[in-house]
Amino acid sequence: MMGLSPDAKPEELPTTASAEELASWDTWRERRKDAFSQRLKEATDKHPDANEQEIKHIRKRVIDQLKSRLVPVTFHASPFAANSAVSIHVKREMEADLAKHGFPRFTFNWDAAFAHDVLWNSVAVDITVRNWVPWAKRTHVDVVESAIPGIKTRFFQWITNQGVTRAKLKLTPADLAAQRKQAQYERSTKRKIATLRADTFLAVYPDKKILGHLLRDPDAVSDFEEDDANSMPTRVSAHWRSRGMEAIVRSLDQVALKRARSTQKKMSVRGLLDRKDVRAPTDEERNNQLVPARFPKDAYDSNYLLEQGEFQADYITTESMDIENLGMEMVRKSFGTGPCSLADNGSRPPPPGTHATTQQPLATATGNTAGPSATATGNTAGPSGLRCKCRNKRNKGEI
Repeated sequence: MMGLSPDAKPEELPTTASAEELASWDTWRERRKDAFSQRLKEATDKHPDANEQEIKHIRKRVIDQLKSRLVPVTFHASPFAANSAVSIHVKREMEADLAKHGFPRFTFNWDAAFAHDVLWNSVAVDITVRNWVPWAKRTHVDVVESAIPGIKTRFFQWITNQGVTRAKLKLTPADLAAQRKQAQYERSTKRKIATLRADTFLAVYPDKKILGHLLRDPDAVSDFEEDDANSMPTRVSAHWRSRGMEAIVRSLDQVALKRARSTQKKMSVRGLLDRKDVRAPTDEERNNQLVPARFPKDAYDSNYLLEQGEFQADYITTESMDIENLGMEMVRKSFGTGPCSLADNGSRPPPPGTHATTQQPLATATGNTAGPSATATGNTAGPSGLRCKCRNKRNKGEI
């Protein structure tokens, strides 16, 4: 449909929808919506005594008439590829459909971080799939109605992937080298943190060797981001962890710091674990976060497992290990109940939409509930981050 061969490279795709095209299209849609609304009002006003069923019939008739009279915008078609599996008639039919919906050409906003969040992309995908289904059936492809949402999801993933590839092609060799260096640094840091936590866990629970071994996996360490080299990084909370697993991790960090004897060792541990702030991952980060496999089932957040589906959840998990109670025990033994009180700093706000959880705080703490933008300056609800507020200034700060 874009006039390219099936093996065309991402950089050969049509240029991304420009800001001017997006703005012009939005204006066109608003004008069309206003015209539709005005015509529907005029038609219904002529029948003040019509009942609800009659009003629906009038509106449907008017909308059908308006759609049949839509004047398409000027459409700039792509060349027809001689080796295309799609006939010229199918191509022209879809291009006419695009023109009736205000599109000046067939392309996508490749630069969008989330392709499905851009209305241009969503409408273009709907039109493409709507024209593809009858063509696919004519070519003996069995397309069931229930499969269409999944097809659209894969379509959006394809758009995003093409955009990522196109963006990488714009990077200089120096940019790519810097990216690789940063990725190696982050992986090395996560490996050191994982080793520290595993060694600390086995020191306090020598009989729980299986969980200690699992904690050595760098993928079990939450991601982090650094604004600059002179400030502490921000923790990106691990959305896959259960409430109990998060308590275990935060407790291990507290124990590791307390057990560091020398000043140099304490500085080393703080350098690995100190975070100035905690935030929830974006949708893109959630999709890209590496998640460890073979942890106990109750180490994973229940909503995360639901998102994976029952088959995948059974595949990545092992038998539960009473992680919830172990986490509460470790919090009690690590932070105590004396002058050092435990509070939550909002490192794990519930994910957006239907995935929000209703977890209770790990320990009693005063403070307000805050969303993903909450920072560590206030006590906010969420089970992931624990702040130890002590009278001893040397221990003050997030671990």
